[in-house]
Amino acid sequence: MRTPSSNPRPTRRTGGRPSKGDRFSVTTKLPRSYEQKLHARVDYRGETVTDYVASLILADLDANEVPESNGQEAFDVKIA
Repeated sequence: MRTPSSNPRPTRRTGGRPSKGDRFSVTTKLPRSYEQKLHARVDYRGETVTDYVASLILADLDANEVPESNGQEAFDVKIA
């Protein structure tokens, strides 16, 4: 016979950081010579490296139009 405490049901945690919504990962590598400067910058701003890099990318994407075409025509290739 099972007792309620022998098989606890998973509970949802109510603490922690709220979700920032649906995201995808981006990875990059920087020259090692920038490591200390990067960590000093994020410490100064009081944020994580991930949040700092995301803010830079989002600001650039918001400030610049992305062309729908790279100026090249599509080449229609018929496969036999």
